[in-house]
Amino acid sequence: MKIKHVDIWPEPGQISPTITSPPYPIDAFPVTAREAVQEFQRYGKQPTSMVASAALAQMAMATQGLSDVGRDEVLIGPMSLNVLIVAQSGERKTAVDSAFSKAAKLWEQENREERLDAFRRAKAMERSRGSRIAGIEQKIKSLSGKESNDSKKDLEQLENRLADLEANEIYVSPLPHLFYEDATPEGLAYSLATGWPSAALVSDEAGLVVGGKGMAEDAALGFLTLLNRLWDGRSFRPTRKTAATKELKGRRFSSSLMLQHELLANITQRGGRGVGFFGRFLIAAPPTTMGLRFYSAPPSKMPSSGAFNKRIRRLLDLELPTDVEGCLNPPYYKRTRTHENCGAPTMTRLKLKWVNLASS
Repeated sequence: MKIKHVDIWPEPGQISPTITSPPYPIDAFPVTAREAVQEFQRYGKQPTSMVASAALAQMAMATQGLSDVGRDEVLIGPMSLNVLIVAQSGERKTAVDSAFSKAAKLWEQENREERLDAFRRAKAMERSRGSRIAGIEQKIKSLSGKESNDSKKDLEQLENRLADLEANEIYVSPLPHLFYEDATPEGLAYSLATGWPSAALVSDEAGLVVGGKGMAEDAALGFLTLLNRLWDGRSFRPTRKTAATKELKGRRFSSSLMLQHELLANITQRGGRGVGFFGRFLIAAPPTTMGLRFYSAPPSKMPSSGAFNKRIRRLLDLELPTDVEGCLNPPYYKRTRTHENCGAPTMTRLKLKWVNLASS
């Protein structure tokens, strides 16, 4: 059989060792957030993607409990966002995180103080109810087997009182707890299930997370898959007997992790790629700016950063849409448009929710 002659392919072109990325789509941000990012970046001189990612993380945490987002009436999901910033030590990650988390941390501190007395009273009532139930159960046990009419009458009264107490459970409104950092999967799941229904795993030194007990060899996959489940907003009922457990439902959870390249490999080795961990993160790994950031004094005023922080506080001040058990049951906004320069759907939906929830 003859082989048909084929023209020789042309010589391949040169392959650049540097991967060029398109400019960060900062124009997709709403005005308040965009101006705050640009203002801080001019002062701190960190890469725009790092500063913008820190802002996005705070926007997600402040709004995720208030609304879901729907592509249509069927495909509805949480507003939560996972952000991963990969940068070496010395890139001033902490300064970025501190600047954009300042408002939320102050809100958490002030609101915990304001609600503390009411929380303590509710906990005292809860303990009193528990003691009364235990006392009635003890009396019922002592009357078991007694056949006298008086005993049967007393037993019936005790059982009715016990039923009333069991039916009237005391709900203790939790204190605000927005930020988690060093936690085991079991501890995080239980704290979130029994605590404030909207929170985030936030660390400007994610070695505390990646190198902590939660990411130990025998717990890593469980921790990674738990973060996946929390990002999806689905219910989760743990059944372990070795630790306190409670059904995890009606919760919203985001993540914002800043780490070095070496720690990113640690996540990969512990199964991050196999369980879809990276697919749920908006990842930024900008080129280093060390040696290029010459010091300049901070401006006397940073009005855009102030406006951003006020908007975050305003969102956190809104009442969360919870049911009688403290579980979130948020409405949803339907996504009706996209941004032509924004390739990440998560960023588009964040812009929409920021405009819808915070512009009025």
